[in-house]
Amino acid sequence: MTAINRVRLQGNLTHEPRFDIIPGSGTEFLLIYVAVSLPAGIAEIDLRGNVAQPPHFQYVGDEERPFMRVYLAIDRAGPQQLGRPDADFARVVAYDDVALFTYPYLIPGSDVLVTGVLRSRRRRLGGGQGGEPRTEMVIETVVGDGGFSFLQKIDWEAGDVARERLLAESRGQSQSRPERLHGGGFFRVVAYGSLAKTCYPYLMKGSEVFVHGRLRVRRQYYHNDNKTKTVVEVVARNIRFLRNINWEAGDLFSGRADADQQVAVLEEGYA
Repeated sequence: MTAINRVRLQGNLTHEPRFDIIPGSGTEFLLIYVAVSLPAGIAEIDLRGNVAQPPHFQYVGDEERPFMRVYLAIDRAGPQQLGRPDADFARVVAYDDVALFTYPYLIPGSDVLVTGVLRSRRRRLGGGQGGEPRTEMVIETVVGDGGFSFLQKIDWEAGDVARERLLAESRGQSQSRPERLHGGGFFRVVAYGSLAKTCYPYLMKGSEVFVHGRLRVRRQYYHNDNKTKTVVEVVARNIRFLRNINWEAGDLFSGRADADQQVAVLEEGYA
């Protein structure tokens, strides 16, 4: 199976960029946070992977909307590193008809190709309080319309029966649901090596950029909280400058940097 993991973001930096050198490797590292507001911006994502565990289905909200959640395992390209996972586990969700027409057929191991939008939001806790940020892919179109494509290991026979049952249940629910715009939010974007070194001097809070990269999901230990948390981020392969770019300061900085001794450049595909 050929893994597919493509993300495209267009938005504005919410904070000043952070630039550093990774200890021990001498590799340049850039961290930015990009705010994407739809439909003005872009938060598109394509994934191909295998269903990692049984999918979840329920009716949510006051409108009792059909909702599906599934985790896809997407193989990482390139050589694997000792102690690092060889796959990213992406959270994928769908509502309404997309959930009704896809959930019944999926089983652990199903090979699927999905196209949708990336969304970052805070999970609601008890009492209406906001919890940890959550980044997920939202599928907005039905099977065969470019949103959710079944490839291999699909439970067709049992799926047909389960789908008819779900459709019968959903007919008792209100069908007059308001249109909702999914996607967007605040996304963590990282870059390494020459890309980080080239882009950092020109970026500032408010810069509008287009980012092409891949989704990465990893676990990170935070000393302040004494907790290990899931980090979902976009590893940039390319960053294109659009508006509010600090050209003058960037050119000056780059001129000085070119005179400095060059350090090791991390290959694309580092994870």
